[in-house]
Amino acid sequence: MKKALVNFVETFVVGLLLAILIMVFVGQSLEITGDSMYPTLKNAERIVVEKITYKSRIPQRGEIVVFRSLQNDAIFLIKRVVALPGDTIALDAGRMLVNGRAIDEKYLPDQVPLQDLGALAKYATAPIPQGFMAVMGDNRDESFDSRMFGLVPFDKLVGKALVVFWPPARLI
Repeated sequence: MKKALVNFVETFVVGLLLAILIMVFVGQSLEITGDSMYPTLKNAERIVVEKITYKSRIPQRGEIVVFRSLQNDAIFLIKRVVALPGDTIALDAGRMLVNGRAIDEKYLPDQVPLQDLGALAKYATAPIPQGFMAVMGDNRDESFDSRMFGLVPFDKLVGKALVVFWPPARLI
């Protein structure tokens, strides 16, 4: 009986340590709060955030990233990357242009026209500097994003949104 208890405790401790290591270095679960990424991600869904990819490369345009808020490191935000270092951003008839070309944003609902680039307007003539990216929510009318708070430094990145795991019907 005593040996079984010792084996159980050892197994539990090893499992707990592995879980902690995975959460710190590999991935973690986050709950979506709000509608800024609707319809791609919905309020109260849970996602897995993978933390390894951006240790070896920068995000790509179109990827969904999780990063720490510029105002409060304890708050995580989730947005889509729309522009990277060296890119310029402009508007033409409500469509976003990156480096002078309209980008295909098939993930947006009904191609809602953009009214204003806000804080990103200055990057129509000057490229985004190294070490920064511009992000926007898919629900552009309801998103607090780079148009309001500016560029996101790469050192604020937590990881890449990988998969929705809750509710189970939304597994992608």
